[in-house]
Amino acid sequence: MSALGAINIVGLFSLSIKNSPFRLIKRILQFIFYKVKFGSACNFKGSIDDFDKALKLRPADPAKIYIHRGIAKGKLENYREAIQDFDKAIALKPGNADAWFLSGVARQQTGQTLEALASLDRACHLVPDSWDYFNHRGFVHYQLGRYEECRADYEHGLVLQPDHPETLANLARLHMVMKRPELAEPLFERALVHDPDNASLHGDLGVCRVARTHLREGVACYRAGLALDPDDAEIHYNLSRALLMLGEY
Repeated sequence: MSALGAINIVGLFSLSIKNSPFRLIKRILQFIFYKVKFGSACNFKGSIDDFDKALKLRPADPAKIYIHRGIAKGKLENYREAIQDFDKAIALKPGNADAWFLSGVARQQTGQTLEALASLDRACHLVPDSWDYFNHRGFVHYQLGRYEECRADYEHGLVLQPDHPETLANLARLHMVMKRPELAEPLFERALVHDPDNASLHGDLGVCRVARTHLREGVACYRAGLALDPDDAEIHYNLSRALLMLGEY
């Protein structure tokens, strides 16, 4: 167990604020940030209580605590409460790009797509070299049917991380929606170089090749995908259709 994990949080909060308050606050925050960041089986409700107590101690950087409390609430799918915390962090530190980004993500989860985009716009403006920000904004643009803006964000993401399989695949799928399979195919191929065991990617490349009337190559992709995930119903369906088109089913 980490030394942080061994800290007695109840004991910490029972101490007087007069006893080295800055050191006390630092130790409390280290502990609860550790719980939220690293504990997959973490008790997020307990973490939220910890953040509530920390805020009462008047820490030097309350915006940071609001952000982490918002993350904990998001983990519990309390997105509207999370938004409130992210907005409080923004009010305290308008230049905090993470707060804007997380506000956008939470708003997207509640169906506030336009509001999410506004928050993500601000995050991307503040930190124009963040792959996460541009990749997520690209998805929101896609949800809004703004395909050219989506394409621009994904392409910028690939400038930042040229070999990221998620962005390669997202941009390829966008080209498929835009009826550009000839542009999608090399992107799917690049994505598979970096994520060769992804059955869905093999299936997507198969769809792309069938769309380009390369039926046998498409069938090979579907079979490669099913070798990795024999229960993928969509790939099974697409394979059956391709075999029918070849007269081999």
